[in-house]
Amino acid sequence: MLGLFILSLTLLSLTPQQPVLAAIPFVLSLCFKQMALYYAPAIFIYLLSLSFPRLTRPNIPLLFSLGIAVIFTFSVMLLPFALPRQVLDNLISAKFTALANPKIWALKEWDVKGLQQVFVRVFPFGRGLWEDKVANSWCATNILIKWRQLYSTPTLQKLRYRRILSFCRGLLNGSLLATLGSISPGLLYIAIHPLVKKLPAVFTISALGFFLFSFQVHEKSILLPLLPATLSLLSSEPEDRKWTLWINVIGTISYVHPL
Repeated sequence: MLGLFILSLTLLSLTPQQPVLAAIPFVLSLCFKQMALYYAPAIFIYLLSLSFPRLTRPNIPLLFSLGIAVIFTFSVMLLPFALPRQVLDNLISAKFTALANPKIWALKEWDVKGLQQVFVRVFPFGRGLWEDKVANSWCATNILIKWRQLYSTPTLQKLRYRRILSFCRGLLNGSLLATLGSISPGLLYIAIHPLVKKLPAVFTISALGFFLFSFQVHEKSILLPLLPATLSLLSSEPEDRKWTLWINVIGTISYVHPL
């Protein structure tokens, strides 16, 4: 997954840039491991900003090409999970002539439930708010607020509560709002200033926001912000190299200590 992400970032760093080609390995990284979603908001905003150099003058060919590349790649990867059983059996047994039978391609034969299972298994909400002793905000605040004892897993999935945050009217989706709030500064910056040299920092902000506040975080997820942060060592600015070393030390302790 991380290798595909690096390939995508490399294609964006070429001169001239290859945004359409870069979208393909990133989609493949998403299909390989769902944790690539930690980077998804940043690369989505960046590619969108390239497609809209001016709000009133969008780059229609680029926008159309990106959409086709993303949809096609996802379709190729997910199609085997939805194909009718008879089609799969014929492909496995090399009975290619049987594929010409239109009955086996009927809409009712497609395995929609199998495709749904992919998403159920990719997003394991039933496993709880976090894994073991991951050093994110939910685990840290669990010292004072016993989240798992106070709220059931379905409630924690949306973190909707009234008593703790009674000053808010209605229901507050805490996990989602905390995650979006933490990654928004980086996304806003890259939207206004779509500079490829700033992408490692924005990817780090996005991945850290997900690690600290999103639902169902595992300790190995700290590797996702550490990778783009480490790329900042190549920066010509001394300040970038300083915070990169600091975050790698903290992240290594966060990852190794629970193990």
